[in-house]
Amino acid sequence: MSAFDISKMTVSLGMHTVGNGADFGNDAQVTRRVTYAAIHNGYNDATFVNDIAILTLDSPVVYSTAVSPVCLPEASDAQQIEPSAGQEVAMMGWGDLKYEKTRSNTLQEVKGTVVTNAECMDDYAMEIADEMLCVSAPVQSACQGDSGGPVVVQSASGAWTVVGVNSFTLECGSLPGIKTKVSAFRKWIDLHLK
Repeated sequence: MSAFDISKMTVSLGMHTVGNGADFGNDAQVTRRVTYAAIHNGYNDATFVNDIAILTLDSPVVYSTAVSPVCLPEASDAQQIEPSAGQEVAMMGWGDLKYEKTRSNTLQEVKGTVVTNAECMDDYAMEIADEMLCVSAPVQSACQGDSGGPVVVQSASGAWTVVGVNSFTLECGSLPGIKTKVSAFRKWIDLHLK
């Protein structure tokens, strides 16, 4: 992305609905301009390895009941949140609904189940890197347009932790979706948070 492209980007927080056409509006509680985008320099657009970026906003965000943070898995914690096969996760986005090429004006959430990377390799006939996470959601899934959206788990205390970032899927719902595994990038994230 060029500096000019980045300078046109904004981030809307606390948003659940978006209009379209002439009624293009949203219910964002806070909007910030993006001043910098750190895109992983190892990103490979053929394999989607290292599909992660961090956006720096022009001013801090004040948290409220409508805008609150999600936790990152702890880099130094031996018990870090690492989803395992069979664990339920939640995914969010405004992408296509069931590969119908139609989008909802309301933020969508869908539950999925983590599957092994080996199972994904069988489905995709390609290498699924250790830095990736596979999630199956056969009824409704993350789809085209959901890339970059969060994949989260809720702890027993009620806190939400982002364990993945929607990366890609070839067929919404019929194949597992591939996510970037956040815990694999904690050192890189920490480097760019400073």
